[in-house]
Amino acid sequence: MENKETEQNIVKEPEPTEKQQKDKNIWLEIIRFVLTGGICTLIDFFCTFAMMRWILPSLAQSHEYIAWAIATLFGFVVSTIVNFILSRVFVFKNTNVNTKTFGYFMFYTGLSVVGFLIGLGIQELGVFIVQATTSIAIGYDITKVSFVDLFQEGGLSFWLFAIIFVIKTLIVLVWNYLSRKFFIFKAPKTEKKA
Repeated sequence: MENKETEQNIVKEPEPTEKQQKDKNIWLEIIRFVLTGGICTLIDFFCTFAMMRWILPSLAQSHEYIAWAIATLFGFVVSTIVNFILSRVFVFKNTNVNTKTFGYFMFYTGLSVVGFLIGLGIQELGVFIVQATTSIAIGYDITKVSFVDLFQEGGLSFWLFAIIFVIKTLIVLVWNYLSRKFFIFKAPKTEKKA
């Protein structure tokens, strides 16, 4: 008799509604997207840094902007490939056979290039505004900044570049999420029950 009374006193939590479950899934997807974006940003940064520091230092001395462009392109390509794989299997969990095709990868890359160009435009505009309104020269060769300089007056150009970089990254993050969510990894349409 006690077992029946105890079972009746247990309050069951109501099952989440379909909308609540969908909202929860979207937030989890956004968290996975941001995590993947963070990983790929680190990969992009390391590849760019490695190119400027160890592969292109002589070119950077004579043609800093060209070396930076090559290093940035290399970092972008590597991080885009990793991001595509992680987006497919971890973020959007889309195992649709279409997302495995070369055409989808090229479409994904095209949308990533648009995001890259948006980011590049924002970055160049930010650098232009800082240099036009102050006497601070922002350099592209991040390997020239020493740790000691970061907290001296000379480190101001690094911190201004970092602020511009963060703003650019946040704007491109929104573009990347929306373009991938609605164009590449969109969920299949479900038929409504009659």
